[in-house]
Amino acid sequence: MMLFGRWSNVFLQRIKHLASIAVPRIQVPELDSEDVLHLRQRSHARRQPYERLKLFENDLDSALDHPYEARHGWLNPTGTNRVYEIAQLINTRPCQVRTPSNLRVLLEKVPYIRGYGTPLTENEITDLLELNVSAEWGPLVTLCRSSRRSDCREDLFFRMATVAFSSNVNMELLRSALAFLLGKLNGLSFPGPTDYVDFGTNQTPAFTNVKKLVEPYCTPFNPNQCPTGSGSTAEQWDNISKQHKVPCQKECEKVTNMLPQ
Repeated sequence: MMLFGRWSNVFLQRIKHLASIAVPRIQVPELDSEDVLHLRQRSHARRQPYERLKLFENDLDSALDHPYEARHGWLNPTGTNRVYEIAQLINTRPCQVRTPSNLRVLLEKVPYIRGYGTPLTENEITDLLELNVSAEWGPLVTLCRSSRRSDCREDLFFRMATVAFSSNVNMELLRSALAFLLGKLNGLSFPGPTDYVDFGTNQTPAFTNVKKLVEPYCTPFNPNQCPTGSGSTAEQWDNISKQHKVPCQKECEKVTNMLPQ
């Protein structure tokens, strides 16, 4: 009994000592009651592999995620393949480039072609995507021919790759224009005309087209040479003007026949 009483006194003293220590009240932070759906779904998705099934009475919806697609199932679009082809040709600059054997026939089907002396003015993405490679054959060749320097590589890459991405691009003509980036074709001399209408091999200009070029150089009708007076009318002026055009037309036809066609 004496041993029990001694330990009881020690225990009571310890309790009194601990009771004298003041413990501050813990302030529990107030959390926002508003639910954030994507955070809740994400936390649930992280805990789900470690939880037992049917842990909650109402199971939460699984987190939304993009479906996984294996790489072997990817299909490269045609536009991307064309861009890769042009990029590889510009970067590697091979000795040979696959071009069509009927390039002349392809150009003869184009009603209007810009010449080699005009630069390619299209710089915007929308303009390059809508570029008509056939009509802009001359500027494209000039661009490729003048882009052999290293400081012109980025501009050539941007323009040619953007044109290749277009759905209506003629890759045979675009690839042929890019062939002028190589050294073998860089030394060719180009003709001087700035544009071509109804281009064809061994063709001669039509009589009507040459006549239209000659007509502006005829002597113009001078109204001051018409007789004036009370008897002159507008109908007489028209007749005099028509009489002036008749010899002019004959003179134009004569000059046109003298020119080589």
